[in-house]
Amino acid sequence: MKVLTVAALALVMSASVAQAQARTRPAAGEGRKAPTEEQRAARKAKAEAATPAQREAAKEAMKAYQEERKALMEQVKAGKIDRKTAAEQLKAWREAHKPAKP
Repeated sequence: MKVLTVAALALVMSASVAQAQARTRPAAGEGRKAPTEEQRAARKAKAEAATPAQREAAKEAMKAYQEERKALMEQVKAGKIDRKTAAEQLKAWREAHKPAKP
């Protein structure tokens, strides 16, 4: 009887843990939320405070990212790699090209 009680408790606990660990995704069509006015103001202030050299560096970084993304998408279209591989490579590229924190 004691073994049966322990087994039942284990089943209940494992089910609740599995449910708690389930990855929740937004429903179709939800996606990202629009930034708040506070977030927009913070971005604007940060952009206005940037020096010309910082602005140029940001433009160059964005251009390099766009070129890498375009090259990967061309490989996907040509059938050389799949979308998952392209996403992984783009993520690795972003990690490798993160600016150093001051």
